[in-house]
Amino acid sequence: MEKSAHTVIDVAGYLGNIQLRQWPQYVGTLLAGLTQLEIGIVMAFSAVLLPQLEADGVEVSPEHQSLLVSITTAGIVLGCSLSTVLLRYMGPRRLMMLHSPPAAASWLLVAAASDIRLVIAGRLLVSFFNAVTLPCYQAYICDVAVPRLRGRLSATPEVLCSLGVLIGYGVGSAVHWTHMAAILGVLPNVLIFAGFLWLPESPSWLTAQLQFDEAAEAGRFYKGDDYPVEREIEAAARRAEKSERVTVRDVLRKMANRETLLPILLVTGLFVFQILSGMLAVLSYVVTIFQMAGTSLDEYMCAVIIGVTRLAANVLASGFADRFGRRTLLIGSSLMSALSLATLGAYFWAQQRGQLASADSLGWVPVTALILYMAAANFGIGPVTWMAMGELVPASVSSVANGAILLVWGAVYFGVLQAFPYLTRWLGAHGTFWAFAACCAALAAFAALLLPETRGLELHQVETLFARRPPTDASQDKKADDLREVRPRHEPLPVQRNALQLDRQQVQELRQVRRRTESCMAEFRTPAAN
Repeated sequence: MEKSAHTVIDVAGYLGNIQLRQWPQYVGTLLAGLTQLEIGIVMAFSAVLLPQLEADGVEVSPEHQSLLVSITTAGIVLGCSLSTVLLRYMGPRRLMMLHSPPAAASWLLVAAASDIRLVIAGRLLVSFFNAVTLPCYQAYICDVAVPRLRGRLSATPEVLCSLGVLIGYGVGSAVHWTHMAAILGVLPNVLIFAGFLWLPESPSWLTAQLQFDEAAEAGRFYKGDDYPVEREIEAAARRAEKSERVTVRDVLRKMANRETLLPILLVTGLFVFQILSGMLAVLSYVVTIFQMAGTSLDEYMCAVIIGVTRLAANVLASGFADRFGRRTLLIGSSLMSALSLATLGAYFWAQQRGQLASADSLGWVPVTALILYMAAANFGIGPVTWMAMGELVPASVSSVANGAILLVWGAVYFGVLQAFPYLTRWLGAHGTFWAFAACCAALAAFAALLLPETRGLELHQVETLFARRPPTDASQDKKADDLREVRPRHEPLPVQRNALQLDRQQVQELRQVRRRTESCMAEFRTPAAN
């Protein structure tokens, strides 16, 4: 049974009459971030599953290998397509809470599966239910957090996603994949369901449903009794009233405008390059990659090191983006990623040609190259891409545009994960990583030429970056010259007014003032002369 906001406020007051309502914001952010922890576990499970199936003697065809990894992206596409409708009618908090039971049941299906096809079906369901929450968690966090905590709390889900990857690698190196699915699939969902059961709904969503009293109670619960929630509720009511008058046809018509279409295409290109850079493919096949490298180090321990590197890079990325700028960070990250992948490709090329003196003595090369690559990619390519979606896409079309961008992202993600095993056979491991390196270099050029810098700009200032510029003086002069060439000789040219040139009426007034002044001065001088 769900608890109302009034009941929870009474319980909080009974626990100590807490005046500073920060703990509900942290608790709500943690529960919302656990949905992204699940996404990280799903990504890590792909890297652990295939090597353990091979160790168990289970024969998996190449088609099933690629499906076991890439089927999650199909679930992401389906979940993102349905999430917008569910979010409107259920609210972010209720949607995140109610996704947990079917997600946990899907993980149990994977754990109890006796056939590869059941594992594939279970992973499809897991990714579908987790993808339903993708549009929810950021909207919920931004709504319940006060402005001075919003930036810090908004970065929490990405950190928890990296933590989920690290936990998945660590647990997968110690237990069987069936036990991993049962433990890590059920525990986070139980915490999400139980935690959100005691929290009120998002105030903005309650306002959109015209539940103003409940919205005020929820706002005071999250932000404190002294916080001016009425002002936020009025603003949310105006936004909800405006959004109801705007139809999907109006949004699509606005997306066709140059000022709106350019940032959407730019962000779509960034997301496509993010996938083609190989960052998510490496996370999904990291254990297999270390096995291909033939290093003497334990491949699961190397995967844990990669997870720690990704977590540390995500923790530091937000501060570096505000200090150096998004564009600079993305260019440097892409170039460093290209260099690391080129080094890894050179190692596999030398290994294939038998030019390595000893794999044991050079086993540190692929480990070091992948650590540098993962650190560089998660400093810029990963976080800056998601920052660009929030900053460049206009808010008036974000509900439709972001969904379209994520659909393209999921389709390319599915294609890369599906093609990775075939690429390593057709191009070789060296050719595959060299192709990823070339895409990273292309991303650096793409950012250098097209991506504007948005550090320190308000969102309305970012939108003006894509507006049409007024014509310059040089363009006006050229236009006048063109007019002179096409104008008939008998027709006089228009007089171009200078910025300092005065109107005729103003000139006449100045002349009259001058005459009066001269006459007064003449009358003043006449008695003195006599």
